[in-house]
Amino acid sequence: MTRSLLMKLAGAALCLAVQVATAATVGDIGAFYFSTAPNACVTALCSANNSVGVVDDVVFVIQNTSATAITNAMLSFAGSGSFPADSFNIGTIAANSQVIVEPGVSNDALVHPASGLFFHSGSPIDESDLGYPGDATFSFSGQQGAVSIIAQDICGTIGSFTPVCTAGVSNDGTIRNINFLGGPVDNDGPCSNCFGPQVVANLVAATVTTTPEPAAISLLGLGLAALVTLQTRRRSARR
Repeated sequence: MTRSLLMKLAGAALCLAVQVATAATVGDIGAFYFSTAPNACVTALCSANNSVGVVDDVVFVIQNTSATAITNAMLSFAGSGSFPADSFNIGTIAANSQVIVEPGVSNDALVHPASGLFFHSGSPIDESDLGYPGDATFSFSGQQGAVSIIAQDICGTIGSFTPVCTAGVSNDGTIRNINFLGGPVDNDGPCSNCFGPQVVANLVAATVTTTPEPAAISLLGLGLAALVTLQTRRRSARR
């Protein structure tokens, strides 16, 4: 093994790193499903619920609470089983404003799978009747300048959020376990006031740091040890 090769090995080891996201909150994602906002609630999320009314599908309210616009905003569903992956192009969320996304009703003018969550049919999509699973994975992406904006669910997962994380007793107390898709599966039949409005994820500004992986550190150690051995042999050969 030559000296130059050993040096390249050490350099490669230093380049092997993992990305760790840390975050500052810049907004949130709220949701409601066949719900009526409490009379005393005056938040933007409750106002959205009152504006849309009681509908038998999930409605997302993406809120930017910062003083900087979020651009290139996209709400995505990862796909699950027979349900294809799909994304809704929100575009720009102005500073201190919100955007409402109701699957089936909201239209981003993009082409979506015919059975996709965000396919524009003009009518609400009843996710519970269709059998969307409670572990369905959603995500959000956007930008504030060079900073990436992503979702962090209320369970602490950075980069995605799921219905099961926010499942609980229905607003009217008729169902012990219901999530923001009206599930698990078709679970919303008994309730007349089902889920939300409530925050299901935060929007966070992600910064990236690099941390060497244990394997990279070991590789670096092996490279340096081999380099020392090579140097020792060369010195012995000169004597």
